[in-house]
Parts: sequence; C-alpha cells; structure tokens
Amino acid sequence: AVYDYTYYVDNYSDLYARYGANNDKYGALTYFITFGMSEARQASASFNVKSYRLQYKDLRAAYGNDWKTYYLHYIAFGQREGRAGTGCTTLQGAVTTYNGIDYAPVYDYAYYYSHNADLQRAYGPYDDDALLQHFITFGMSEARQASASFNVKSYRLQYKDLRAAYGNDWKTYYLHYIAFGQREGRQGV
Repeated sequence: AVYDYTYYVDNYSDLYARYGANNDKYGALTYFITFGMSEARQASASFNVKSYRLQYKDLRAAYGNDWKTYYLHYIAFGQREGRAGTGCTTLQGAVTTYNGIDYAPVYDYAYYYSHNADLQRAYGPYDDDALLQHFITFGMSEARQASASFNVKSYRLQYKDLRAAYGNDWKTYYLHYIAFGQREGRQGV
C-alpha cells in the first residue's frame, strides 16, 4: 500500500545508485523500512506520507512527528477506512485548542505560519500543534499577529479601559478578547 520498488529507486538518485543499478529489491525494501519511513520518503505513487499527515488532524494528534507510524497506520487502517494517501498540499483542520482554551478568535494556523518566516524555518508546514504552542508561549508575549481578524496592537489602542487594566501585558489582551471582548462586540482590528 505504501511501497513500490521501481517508484522508490527511480525517484531517489542515492537509492538508485545503491539498489536500483543492481536490482537489489530486498536491500531497497530494508532501507525503506529502516530509514526511508523515518525520513518521510515517498515510495509509491499512491501514498505520500506528508500529504497523509497534512490531511488528518486525528493522526497528527496521535502520531506527531513520528513519520513511520503514519505509514503503518495507512497500511493497517487508513486504506481500509478510505483515507486518501495523496493529493493534499496544505494542512487541514489545524488545532486551535490548547489546555481547554480555544484560541480560534485570535489564531489562524495558516495566517500565523505564512506571516512568520522564522517559524516556517523552525517548524515546517507539518506541525500545527507546535506552532500553536509557540504562539501561546512566545507569540502572544511578542504581540505577533496570528489572524487577519485580530491585531493585538490595534485592540490595545482602541480600548482605554483595557490599557488601564493590562498595560503592556500583550498576552492578556488576547485572552481578554477570547473570553470577553468578542462577545462584548469589541473590534479585533
């Protein structure tokens, strides 16, 4: 379901030189199981582990960065469940909830990722959980904008009562908007 010898060696020059040139099918399969899965290499036209991970939030929550488990899940369950093994290039269903708080009113994974080149380099496009944790741990305190519909600097400037209560504690402005501001009809931008 996830491996085709010809596809695998033909798509990686290092593997072709090592296994394809001498038709070493056993060696190529052994390499795939031992190293290729952990390296997230595509070994079949019908299964791309990166696409699989991007598509399914439940699998990302269960397996995180353990690439090999995505292959094993597809083999054991995913194919039978009718899950698609290819075709997805953007992360679907990004997490917005952490420790019981839904940050969706102030956080959008795609916006935060696309507007922060340093985070793209640090986290790549596959770890929505780590990106949300970054936002909560660092991004809020740094007053980073994580959604087109909420700008913490604008929110702070608009409301004198909040400035008096929170001063320069950026994180509290985000939390206020989530808990009260949005419901009160306060503007986030």
